[in-house]
Amino acid sequence: MLRFECLAIGGLFAALLIYSPRSKRLAAARDLILCREVQIVVLCALPLTLVLTDHIAQATIFGIFIFNLATNPNTLLSFNHPVLDRLGAISYGMYGYNWIAAVIAMRVAIGLFGNGIATSAATFICGIVLTIVLAMLSYIAIEKPFLDIKRKKRQMSARI
Repeated sequence: MLRFECLAIGGLFAALLIYSPRSKRLAAARDLILCREVQIVVLCALPLTLVLTDHIAQATIFGIFIFNLATNPNTLLSFNHPVLDRLGAISYGMYGYNWIAAVIAMRVAIGLFGNGIATSAATFICGIVLTIVLAMLSYIAIEKPFLDIKRKKRQMSARI
């Protein structure tokens, strides 16, 4: 029920990324994952994850996809964009505050539109916008000051 096997598959990809494989077989597997043909197969397989009930297959497909995006300079997809960089910076706040934004958005949408398709659309849009706003406020007010302190401490310890 908790799908620890999916976590383990992700951990294997992380280990393949972090640790340089000493084994020729692991190095060959890593190189295979990074080749253009595997990228195409994985991109074609991504829609299948919507209908697959096998969580191990889903975790493997997503693991290859994420591994490729994170390590391959010649990847078919590129997510290097200032907007995505900013969302990455506030992603922890998005993770932490999304449930608050969803509850507020749902109550506001039901109050404005009652029940129906408009309520669902308004909840979705309002929830995303509110999540990003809350995450940005959290980043500016809480996370960034702590990150600045951390950076200053590193600079001080590097001088010593």
